[in-house]
Amino acid sequence: KGAFFTNLNILITFLVSGIWHGVGLQYVFWGLLHGCYQIIGKYTCSLRNHFFTCMKCSNQIREISQRFFTYILVTIAWIVFRANSLTDGLFAIYSIIFRFDFSSFITQIYNDANVTFYGLALPEFILLILCILCLLIHDCRKNKGLTYNNLLISQNSIQQCIVAICILLFIAIFGTYGFGYDARTFIYGGF
Repeated sequence: KGAFFTNLNILITFLVSGIWHGVGLQYVFWGLLHGCYQIIGKYTCSLRNHFFTCMKCSNQIREISQRFFTYILVTIAWIVFRANSLTDGLFAIYSIIFRFDFSSFITQIYNDANVTFYGLALPEFILLILCILCLLIHDCRKNKGLTYNNLLISQNSIQQCIVAICILLFIAIFGTYGFGYDARTFIYGGF
């Protein structure tokens, strides 16, 4: 009933979540890593509050930095999750941190006739950027208290149907795409 058992329960919950996703040490590590994120986040809350207060950061700067940091942590966990093994995932993270060559990355972008952005063709990369921009716009609107639900509810039924059809078409066209895409390789395709 104390902090120890609360933290143990968090770790067990995320461990089970990792095991549920697949058999392999990378999934166990992924689950435990998310559990550790939760526990560390809980214990560093006052330290983070103090830091942002001392830095005199606005709430927007604070939210943006917290979201960015969360994105980095979750991305690190996804690298391990998608790896063939725990060793491969940890080596990939090590390589990103200690072996990344920024100059060759820039050279590849500017000098390669067949520009690829680490596995994405140019149209896919452009779509990625557009989707990220849409998410950022959505996030800014949500922070201002403007939601698409309220906007959509205020429209008549025909306009609501048109929006729903457009969303479904967008998902159908852009949801599964790319050269060599195989729906069976989707993470939950085997269930």
